[in-house]
Amino acid sequence: CEVCEKGFHRPSELKKHSETHKGKKIHQCRHCDFKTSDPFVLSGHILSVHTKDLPFKCKRCKRGFRQQMELKKHMKTHSGRKVYQCQYCEYSTTDASGFKRHVISIHTKDYPHRCEYCKKGFRRPSEKNQHIMRHHKEALV
Repeated sequence: CEVCEKGFHRPSELKKHSETHKGKKIHQCRHCDFKTSDPFVLSGHILSVHTKDLPFKCKRCKRGFRQQMELKKHMKTHSGRKVYQCQYCEYSTTDASGFKRHVISIHTKDYPHRCEYCKKGFRRPSEKNQHIMRHHKEALV
């Protein structure tokens, strides 16, 4: 993005992100119908409106989480390592491959991994390999 220097894997993701700089409301609260163009406003909304539902609190930024594991993952965002923030939800990680896997498996209908025997598509290579073992085992011999 030329405005904030955030990186994206696909031009369509950059295009959608660019709308945030035009003031369009695209950040949706996952707990209610609240929307905003500013992710920080969304974070503040969640903190002020939904924190009672989120008992595990980050001591550094006061963000709340439903589960302890979510808080542990979030704490990595304060480690100084590069953080990958999903533009479609509040998911963030310092793991580039985990981030890519999240976007593909949760937010796209893309099935980039094709079975070489029947051309069926899968989101992950491991799913494709399981399919081949189940349905095309005889072709592997």
